[in-house]
Amino acid sequence: MTLFLVSLALAYIITLYFLTNPLKHTRKFMWRRFVNWFPLGMTYSFLYMGRYNLTVAAVALGGLMTKSEFGFIASAGATTYSVGLFFIGPLVDKMGGKRGMLIGALGSALMNACMAGALYLFMYDKLQVKLGVALAVLYSLNMLFQSFGAVSTIKVKSYWFAVRERGTFGAIFGTLISLGVYFAFDWGRAIADAVQLQQPAVPTTTRTILNSLFILDGRTVPALWLIFLIPALIMVVWALIDVVVLRDRPDQAGFDPLDTYDASDDDTKDKKYSYFQLIWKILSNPIILMIGVVELTSGVLRDGILNWYLAGLQQGGSATVCSSRAARHRRR
Repeated sequence: MTLFLVSLALAYIITLYFLTNPLKHTRKFMWRRFVNWFPLGMTYSFLYMGRYNLTVAAVALGGLMTKSEFGFIASAGATTYSVGLFFIGPLVDKMGGKRGMLIGALGSALMNACMAGALYLFMYDKLQVKLGVALAVLYSLNMLFQSFGAVSTIKVKSYWFAVRERGTFGAIFGTLISLGVYFAFDWGRAIADAVQLQQPAVPTTTRTILNSLFILDGRTVPALWLIFLIPALIMVVWALIDVVVLRDRPDQAGFDPLDTYDASDDDTKDKKYSYFQLIWKILSNPIILMIGVVELTSGVLRDGILNWYLAGLQQGGSATVCSSRAARHRRR
């Protein structure tokens, strides 16, 4: 049922995109722009999956990861993400959105694969450092690559959508971001449930698929590392699609440059700003500061819910996803 609703939402935003054409673009341009933004949006959605899968893994591990360890890992990642944006933003502005998204997706995929490896070693009692320390380092690097994602989507969008079109596209892209939360928690939880040792008499579809790909039968501990590995593989697939179809600007896809009617067309567009001049220009703008405060407060609420809601339910008495056998295996 949930998958049907998600498919319905995707169909709705795609239909909304083609029905909203205030500047009367040609059908050819509309289709090419769709081929540009849809893979870009799906890549960003699965970046979200590769970000919040940490929460799913922490809940699945149960007592094998304390709340303080999880809080330390999440805080290290959030700090890296916020500080990194001060440098990643200007960098993507120079290199272009396509390169930025590829770096973000492939880098995040690599870090998720490394987290999968660390968790695999931990579950088999072969990790030489504390799991919290290993994941804090790897998750921080993951969040550094994640910071490429948002600025890269904005960079590409700024060339392909005029000011009058950006409101509708913002709503569409917001839906794609929400899909990323769905991928992280619903797909992630389905993976966590499917890899448990104790399974119902009739295997779930997810269990059947994963068992055919990764051979789950016969394992002595649940394959929880797949919570990190599967998003990594999906991000690689979408990154390869981006290599083929994604273009930074319309003129790179065979169209005339789009007049976006924004500040890029004014008399100062050829003026070069140093890094510190650019940062000062941003921090001295009261509108940007107001938006920053709004984003800070809403971000605290959002991440507070996304990171701690499931952990709070578990603390309140819900059954842990991680099997007791795995817990006994770790305590030996």
